[in-house]
Amino acid sequence: MFGILEKMDRFSNNLMDDHEKVSFIQEIIDNKMVWDMHQKYQDAAIDLIGRGSCVCPLPLWADPIDRLAQSLSDAGVTDIDLFGEAVGS
Repeated sequence: MFGILEKMDRFSNNLMDDHEKVSFIQEIIDNKMVWDMHQKYQDAAIDLIGRGSCVCPLPLWADPIDRLAQSLSDAGVTDIDLFGEAVGS
């Protein structure tokens, strides 16, 4: 059994077969790590979810949007105007 770092290395070096890739990507989707990882992992997850090979337990946008909202709140942004500009104290 490979640990997460070994799986990341095998994925990055194209050493996984299709079954291993799906299993690995599903694992990092399930533990929500994928949304904090390099874009290539996020792209693979989005692709596999789109093809129905992986499933996302939350709406795909929920976690990143929640983190964005928290980041804006932490920065004192209280609203976004019509043109997408941050408005806050």
